[in-house]
Amino acid sequence: GLVGTLPTEVGSVSPALEVLGLPVNQLSGTLPTELGMLSATLQELDLSRNALRGALPSELGTLTRLRALKLSGNALLSSLPTELARIGQSGVSLDECEMQATIAPPPSPPA
Repeated sequence: GLVGTLPTEVGSVSPALEVLGLPVNQLSGTLPTELGMLSATLQELDLSRNALRGALPSELGTLTRLRALKLSGNALLSSLPTELARIGQSGVSLDECEMQATIAPPPSPPA
């Protein structure tokens, strides 16, 4: 499996990347903010069963096409960015994380 940190270059890997799946490896460190650069295309992010730690970057909230977020089995310590509420409970997997896994409803549009 892969060992080390997720490089910041992950945000510029491919302009057409739809799925980033790196589960069950030995990736460590924090999630790079550059993941937000995949906002136009990324639909699934699976980094479950690694050794990732720290806070989720708020830039994950810019992933407007994201439908599945799988981060189970990591030591992530923050709550989900409220922008990710549109994914819903069924698209988010946070089992065995040390984080606040509540998902707030998306904000109501202004009247």
